[in-house]
Amino acid sequence: MSRRGVRAFTVIMFGALVAGCRPGSLTATPVTLADTPVPPAQPTVGSTWTRPADGMVMVYVPTGEFQMGSTEAQIEAAIALCRQHYSPCNDWYYGRERPAHAVSMGGFWIDQVEVSNAQYRRCVEGGGCLEPLTCKKGEPTYADPTKTDHPVVCVTWGDAQAYCEWTGARLPTEAEWEYAFRGQQGSIYPWGDSFEGSRLNYCDTNCMESHADDDYDDGYPYTAPVASFPQDVSWSGATGMSGNVSEWVADWFGAYSTEALSNPTGPESGKEKMLKGCSWFSPPAYCRGAARPSVDPGVRYGYLGVRCAGSPDGMAIAVPQGLPPAIDGIIALDEWESARRELFTDGSDLFLMHAGGYLYLGIRANTPGMIVGNVFVERGGEIAILHSSAALGTAVYQKGTDTWQQVRDFSWSCRDTSASEAAQAERAAFLRTEHWVAANARMGNPNELEYQIEVSEDRVLLSVVFLRASDPDEKISWPTDLEDACTKPTPGGLPQNMDFSPGQWGTLTFVVE
Repeated sequence: MSRRGVRAFTVIMFGALVAGCRPGSLTATPVTLADTPVPPAQPTVGSTWTRPADGMVMVYVPTGEFQMGSTEAQIEAAIALCRQHYSPCNDWYYGRERPAHAVSMGGFWIDQVEVSNAQYRRCVEGGGCLEPLTCKKGEPTYADPTKTDHPVVCVTWGDAQAYCEWTGARLPTEAEWEYAFRGQQGSIYPWGDSFEGSRLNYCDTNCMESHADDDYDDGYPYTAPVASFPQDVSWSGATGMSGNVSEWVADWFGAYSTEALSNPTGPESGKEKMLKGCSWFSPPAYCRGAARPSVDPGVRYGYLGVRCAGSPDGMAIAVPQGLPPAIDGIIALDEWESARRELFTDGSDLFLMHAGGYLYLGIRANTPGMIVGNVFVERGGEIAILHSSAALGTAVYQKGTDTWQQVRDFSWSCRDTSASEAAQAERAAFLRTEHWVAANARMGNPNELEYQIEVSEDRVLLSVVFLRASDPDEKISWPTDLEDACTKPTPGGLPQNMDFSPGQWGTLTFVVE
């Protein structure tokens, strides 16, 4: 694969597009741009994107510069505010915010709110996370059915990192988090430079701690549902950054540099990981964007949660390089051993790797019965829909003003299951003209799909729709208005009794370098 740039692949098990792309409705039903399950290509401040893995809305934080840390005057004011509610308040702790220094940031995405218990449960059920059922300080809320919309707490730094990676995202750096909070204006709080206790969930009169602030009543002694305080919103559109729960960030603690920096990531190693933002447990001075608490990465606190971030092209995890597997409809683990392997919520597997200018994608269903695959490849203003059942076909959409309009209907090709020279030549010809080849139930295991997709462009967005019958024991009924030489007397196409419920889809995003 040529190294002309980073190639971004968004691999999404998702049902929205295919509902508008069934045979018989292609020309009549254009796909709306809102249905495209990828981040906006040119986001600006105010842009949002819903992460399919967990339904989290992310907001875009554009490129800019800001003053990170605190000035001497700001440190003195923070210590004075601390002494109104808490002790000890000393220069050792608040002095970690010096010196204030210029930082330039590239654009990135960040979660609009904290990760909730319900969202974290998806990761647990998908095999990517462990249940947070114990806590060193405070009480876990994960198993409380009345707090599914509260932020997940009692997670270690490793737990937080695992969750973000499971969604295809990552933890934000300290600089990213503080920039999303303060912006180029460098405000002390999201709303300005003066503390306003009515805007956030912190240790107010409901708090059981000795440092409770009796001047305000936010209505919650502990965590509140995410997005409960819309007044606690930063310039970037992220909410809840100054209160409710503190949040893990990626960096080890380290002293600040006196020099201007670009996209800093902190020290390479250390003893404590950084936290940002205050919580229901915190006094007002902790709720400033510049505050720099740090703790052992293995601790579990009832006031410590997670918020994820991602690169401008969307969330990215690496696709490993390997040797090309045989595309024969059988996923042999020795051939796919170098692939990245992901587990979906129903126990199905996805394998992904790249070699020789092609992306290799394998899907192994955990349910019996025939499966159908549809791959959506977006290259700039064009989407190609690659269909694999008993026949293979490709349809093409081009971007209009506000829709994707079909410019090519499916052209079907049989998949000869034999190893004859003619069959091999036919498969090679299909690959040359369509830039992909797929194996399916007619070419190996009926519960497995394999794809080989050419990826010569600098930027390709890839979505995968993996369908199964609602009832695995029920024979799939195929539309009668579509025939091809492969499936007579049972015509091919998209089956009519597919399950499009959200539980059928998993989400992954990849970058190939």
